[in-house]
Amino acid sequence: MKSRDEIVAKAEESRKHPKHTHPWIYLYKVKSGRRKTQNVEKMYNNMTELQGDAVKRHAEDKEDLAVYGIVRVMRNHMRSRKEDI
Repeated sequence: MKSRDEIVAKAEESRKHPKHTHPWIYLYKVKSGRRKTQNVEKMYNNMTELQGDAVKRHAEDKEDLAVYGIVRVMRNHMRSRKEDI
């Protein structure tokens, strides 16, 4: 099992040297400790960056962290959602 610091360090490295120039919009659910499950929608270049950001933002010391239900939103779908609003 990787430590929190290792996951965040890999995410920082991934952010500095992305494999492509356009980030994707990801939707995911995060559950940390006894806190309520949160739905998150953010832009990331890849899954490594998503995992590092989730750990940095939501992980507390000695609490379990679950990130699940990860979905990459297709660009055409986002355009359609923006037009509907």
